[in-house]
Amino acid sequence: MSTSTPQVWFVQIAQHEEGPFSLAELKKDLRLTPDTLVWKEGFPQWIPIGKVPELKEVFADEPSPKKNAAEPQEDQEEEEEGDDDKKLPKKLKSALPSTDEIVLDLRREPPLFAFWILIFLLLLIYVLNRLR
Repeated sequence: MSTSTPQVWFVQIAQHEEGPFSLAELKKDLRLTPDTLVWKEGFPQWIPIGKVPELKEVFADEPSPKKNAAEPQEDQEEEEEGDDDKKLPKKLKSALPSTDEIVLDLRREPPLFAFWILIFLLLLIYVLNRLR
């Protein structure tokens, strides 16, 4: 297998077609899920990545390095503590914040009460201007 794979895969993300991508590029793309549709020349239609045998390794966990028997078993104990994280592919684990980080989600919609306060203030200004 050569070091660079040809860019032959097209993906459909949020109703937009993107590509071509190589297999290595698909492995690095955190937007992809097993249900993401892919296509390449020769395919009759778009197919979910999870159903394409050639792309099974996109979601396969990276092999962990073999542990030396002489090394202390501290790493093994740390891995056992995060049992919830073991269910996630490594590709997703790297995208998640660590437990000691503070996450500020700026994509949230503003609270509805702020809208009503704004409406109240606008009405108050209007009424006060009409009373003059």
